[in-house]
Amino acid sequence: MEILLTGATGFVGSHVLEALLDQGHKVSIITRGSSDLYRVRTRLHEVEQVYNMDHDDLESIFQTKHFETIIHTATSYGRNQLLSEQLEANIQYPIRLLELGSKYQATAFINTDTFFAKEQHRSYTYLDSYSKSKKFMDGMAKAYAASHPIKYVNMRLEHVYGPKDQKNKFISATIRALLQEASLQLTPGEQKRDFVYVKDVAKAYTTVLDHLDTLSDTTEFEIGRGFSTSIREFVELAHRLTVSSTTLDFGSLSYREGEIMDSYANHKELLALGWKADTDLFAGISAIIESLIEEPKY
Repeated sequence: MEILLTGATGFVGSHVLEALLDQGHKVSIITRGSSDLYRVRTRLHEVEQVYNMDHDDLESIFQTKHFETIIHTATSYGRNQLLSEQLEANIQYPIRLLELGSKYQATAFINTDTFFAKEQHRSYTYLDSYSKSKKFMDGMAKAYAASHPIKYVNMRLEHVYGPKDQKNKFISATIRALLQEASLQLTPGEQKRDFVYVKDVAKAYTTVLDHLDTLSDTTEFEIGRGFSTSIREFVELAHRLTVSSTTLDFGSLSYREGEIMDSYANHKELLALGWKADTDLFAGISAIIESLIEEPKY
């Protein structure tokens, strides 16, 4: 399948790229001049075309190739960025891609969303503009797809973890601190998350691709293991696996305002397509530890 992938240099996107290439899909990616290619450098020679948003007009990209599917994993959390720039990245950019996909006869647009934007988590104020922008884009995209000849699939991800994540993300920062024997201040850790390994997430995208013909015009899948684990349990397991002497100071930090105390995926529709999460926490955390030890630049 001819696929256009955004966000390929990011955490989730890089693993999605690997999964697509492993399945033999023809993948073109969109980057920027400032994009760090370290996550995908070893696979770039397999990519059909690398487009640079600093130079390539979006419509001209669609004029060069016929893409059967657009997979959108790029996102902006809004850190060190103007609100207008974040809204451009999370709303205007994907909607423009959806419009162009429809215009140039793509079959489907697969979007990447977050559990933050679930209706039951609306009181959570952390990354508020991020979750609101993602929710708004999803609503507009569903309305657009309902009246245009392109399928819209929303992939709502739970708490994704694994190698190659950003250094400042909770799990990466925590495991790095454990390896460095650094002090670790934490909340009480009673909040629960559906921790899903990034390669299992990437497999969810390829599973959906395999079943596009069977999907309705607008479809949503929740991506997770289907049950939640407390932050405390996760960190204590990482502590044991790193054989760290770091003191875990649970309760030294307060919860964020409106903290999400439990979230997990209702993934029955995805299971029905034949997908399942194969990686347990022991294996997933061990893979992160190994990657951090072997690649200190990471």
